[in-house]
Amino acid sequence: MTTNLDWLYDKLEADFGVPRRQLQSRAALVHDLGVTGDDAGELLEAIHDRFGTDFSNLNWTDFFHNEAFGLTQGCLLMLGMGPGMFAAIWYLPSGWPEWLRMLLAIIAGTTSLVVIGKLSWLIPWKFGEKRKVTLAGLCEIIDAGAWPQDPDQVT
Repeated sequence: MTTNLDWLYDKLEADFGVPRRQLQSRAALVHDLGVTGDDAGELLEAIHDRFGTDFSNLNWTDFFHNEAFGLTQGCLLMLGMGPGMFAAIWYLPSGWPEWLRMLLAIIAGTTSLVVIGKLSWLIPWKFGEKRKVTLAGLCEIIDAGAWPQDPDQVT
């Protein structure tokens, strides 16, 4: 008979690409395994479908990150893209063809966007403090049949 923990291990490995060597009962979904956003939502949905676990008490943002950028992150990215484009337009020789200046501005802006996007993990409010839920804790929730009302009861 497969235990809940074995089922979680199999699910995380097969559907979410988490290497088996990382799967331990004390591994935290977000912090250790990187399961957050849409992946976490899909995992909890699969748990509900398989075990009937009620997640209505879960305050998502206490434990998981959203998949999409928020308004603040979007504004930061645009602030990075704008100066890159401006610098490309302003500092390129005026004798260059307009299409080439615009192309280089777009490349500079996109490069700025990518660099800031890649460094966004440094921004604490994007990947800020989230409560931990371990695989063992998730098994306890499955056994209880529902996410606890008190978030301090989640281990």
